[in-house]
Amino acid sequence: MRFACDPRLSPAEQRLYRQSDAVTEVPLRAPATLRPRVDAVGFFQRESSLFRQLLPPGARAGSP
Repeated sequence: MRFACDPRLSPAEQRLYRQSDAVTEVPLRAPATLRPRVDAVGFFQRESSLFRQLLPPGARAGSP
């Protein structure tokens, strides 16, 4: 999704901003090294989802 540039940016900064919008992927040199972190994020997302399911209706996490 493309966003409008901040009008306070200089023309050079606006060009850089637009170039960054064109980036669609970031190649990784050793993606396998990230697998433990990706798995951890998935674990915490699942745990968080389970936690929300266990809350009483109308309750919010972190609320007394």
